[in-house]
Amino acid sequence: RGSGPFLKLNCAALTESLLESELFGHEKGSFTGAVKQKLGLLETAKAGTVFLDEVGELPLSLQAKLLRVLEERKVMRVGATAPEPIDVRFVFATNRDLEAEVERGAFRRDLYYRINGISISIPPLRERVGEIEPLARQFLAEASQREEKPTPELTPEALAMLKTWPWPGNIRELKNVMERALLLAGDAPITPDAIAIDGHDAPDTVPLTGNNLKDERDAAEKRVVLEALEKTGGNQTKAAELLGISRRTLVNRLTAYGLTKPRKK
Repeated sequence: RGSGPFLKLNCAALTESLLESELFGHEKGSFTGAVKQKLGLLETAKAGTVFLDEVGELPLSLQAKLLRVLEERKVMRVGATAPEPIDVRFVFATNRDLEAEVERGAFRRDLYYRINGISISIPPLRERVGEIEPLARQFLAEASQREEKPTPELTPEALAMLKTWPWPGNIRELKNVMERALLLAGDAPITPDAIAIDGHDAPDTVPLTGNNLKDERDAAEKRVVLEALEKTGGNQTKAAELLGISRRTLVNRLTAYGLTKPRKK
């Protein structure tokens, strides 16, 4: 299917009604504002691939409809009276533990088993230190192109700072940091001052060796998250924005730390 279309959709970025329309399409007049027929992703990706990011965020009602599509390989547009056949490969991604979501009733068990064909677990960025530099340079080059300016150099000190940061927000946080660094640096090389991750100085750069490497980085990540919450008065939404992550990811981090959710002030 490499020559076919590749269409992607973030399931956490749209309301339930918009998500249903984007996935399945709709008929003219099926709801207010539906002035013409629209084919959904599942039809327009014919002979190609549909990538559903954050599939764990799908509402239960849409989970049931997606399961039916996977089983029957047919899609029913909103407002239609007959289904249309589809020919598409599905790829799903999530940052949730779907098995835990199934147990607490937030994700359908039958859908989980249906989509869990071949699973690939991607480690967090802090465990892929070798990828930080090339990703940072790529994001910096892309941001420079958008701003129509030369791509600045990254100083060794800036690279060392990037490689020792725990990156609780993973790739999205790194991308935000590099875009911000480009603006702060102006025409000069990127230095630690331009990076200014979350308004903090660079983390301690004491060499981490042996089996304590993961523990040290986890502790650093926890410290960064708690500092962000302290700076925002316990406001989870603002703290998540400061960290460059979603609020749900922040809540998952707090749960992993065994911390109660702080009250908003």
